[in-house]
Amino acid sequence: MSTASERKPVATGTGLAKVQPPHVAVVMRQTQWRSFLSDALSARGVSVTSLATVEDLVGSAPLDVLVLDCDTTSRRAELLVTRARERFPLVELVAVATGVDALHACLVAGADQIVLRTDTADESLVVGIAAAAEHAWRGRRNGTPGAGSAVVFPPSLMNLNYRDAKLLAMATFERCYFKSVLQRSDFNWTRAAKHAGLDRSNLRRAARRVGIGSKSK
Repeated sequence: MSTASERKPVATGTGLAKVQPPHVAVVMRQTQWRSFLSDALSARGVSVTSLATVEDLVGSAPLDVLVLDCDTTSRRAELLVTRARERFPLVELVAVATGVDALHACLVAGADQIVLRTDTADESLVVGIAAAAEHAWRGRRNGTPGAGSAVVFPPSLMNLNYRDAKLLAMATFERCYFKSVLQRSDFNWTRAAKHAGLDRSNLRRAARRVGIGSKSK
């Protein structure tokens, strides 16, 4: 990933405008995790806002990625992601948790990426978030924010057993695939189904399983 120092200023009518680095908001209750992610992401050239709750996120610079602590029950995790998605519909939303059920609930609720957190500081956590930041930053620069995530299978999934890892990997792929197909088809389900090689009703059912509705972001 290129750092902020590697990005060249953009020429404008009045001279050179400074290119702002990707902006990530890290929302985590535990201070040590907020500090770890803030320091690691800043070292990669990412602008970081560190907060304890989403409600504290007011009046900040344009946001590219929201990293949300979802280490709670599945129902609570789903509610956290749903509320965050409603408030920030075009922001790349990365859900972090230690439980498989919570992460799956986050995907269904609208998270773009999920990251399995271990008990120790994991570099794969930083790599995944940094990649999401770069992806979202380029979308904003190109005038296409919220245009869909790249399929990212976090290395931390390898810490799970085969069944759980496959469940989360498939849910991640399906959410990304269906969202992309629908956006490319301008949310026309008939065209999207033809592209996907699926019956229209089967596409709707499969998309709903991973939280994709008629106008999902």
